[in-house]
Amino acid sequence: MDAERERNFRNTWNLAPRTASKQIERLRAFFNFCIENEWITKNPTKAIKAPEVKPSPTLPFTEDGEIAKIMANTDERSAIFFDVLLNTGLRIIDAAQLRPEKIIDGRLFLHTEKTGVPVFPPLPPQLMAELQSLPLAGGFYFATESSNPVSIAEYYRQKLLKAAVKSGDPDGRPLFESIALFKNKT
Repeated sequence: MDAERERNFRNTWNLAPRTASKQIERLRAFFNFCIENEWITKNPTKAIKAPEVKPSPTLPFTEDGEIAKIMANTDERSAIFFDVLLNTGLRIIDAAQLRPEKIIDGRLFLHTEKTGVPVFPPLPPQLMAELQSLPLAGGFYFATESSNPVSIAEYYRQKLLKAAVKSGDPDGRPLFESIALFKNKT
């Protein structure tokens, strides 16, 4: 094992820069483990440079531009779902499991699925009216009692991505990162 052999091995990879950096990190950790166990004396990956990772920021949606187009290309329930995401900053899986009893005095009270962190975002009166207009399915606005939360979240993710593509976003750019950026901007 030497640096030249490791470089040749690295050159066989067809990975994006960030992924390649992570792989090099793992290799270094493996060889450090080998050194600690006295199997080798020198880490051959130390001389390998990680590729430069260039950030590619996702620009936020504009309210009267992309958001209006996406809303126009969805059905009513999906548009309300998208509005919940925009106004609360919730993850899709949390919004998909929204129930009327989680809304108290115009605020949403729930513990997020992923982290269990309590959130209490206010809901604008217009969104409250939209939610109240929806017929419930098994006590939920967007799911049913027998729905798998992951499946229903994926269902809405796909619907919103299709709406984004129909709206002129050719690759359905990272839609939900843009939602978070929009929410943080407002």
